[in-house]
Amino acid sequence: MEALRAVVTVLRPGLRTELAYLDFCAPGVPRALERLAADGVREVVALPLLLGRAFHAKVDLPSVLREAGARLPGLRIRRAAVLGPSPLLTAALERRLYEAGVGPADREGTGVVLASAGSSDPAAAEEFAAFAREWRHTAGWRAVRPAFASARPPRTEDAVRALRAEGVRRVVVAPYVLAPGRLPDR
Repeated sequence: MEALRAVVTVLRPGLRTELAYLDFCAPGVPRALERLAADGVREVVALPLLLGRAFHAKVDLPSVLREAGARLPGLRIRRAAVLGPSPLLTAALERRLYEAGVGPADREGTGVVLASAGSSDPAAAEEFAAFAREWRHTAGWRAVRPAFASARPPRTEDAVRALRAEGVRRVVVAPYVLAPGRLPDR
């Protein structure tokens, strides 16, 4: 996340950026907003570094921002859209697979397991499954299967086994996460 922030700083000199987290890491979003308000900032755009519209995007972040807005009336808080799904993300996934040695000529015989953290939100899971289907269709992979570290099946290892059982000889796992952590390590 710090590397991303550094890129933004280079691309937009003078733009104040702060990192904040919903879970597991500090500073939390409320603390970062309090710090910005204390420094005299009057307008903030919260850019959720989330790859889909699941619980964090639909419930957690809006709630945290609403509560902070009530506590910090001098701070105008707007929320940008989540990052995905997006063709830019499929391009990034393909670039990472290419860096790992999976080239365009390999697509026809390769199955991809698109491994995400997972969500218990049925709409978010369907959005992710549609993203996987679209990627398969547009890129020409033999198969692209969604997999989840939590909340619902299939787990990554189960998706790999299923592709192998279907006769796919080459299976690669494409992590659909932004940062290391508990769920990607599963």
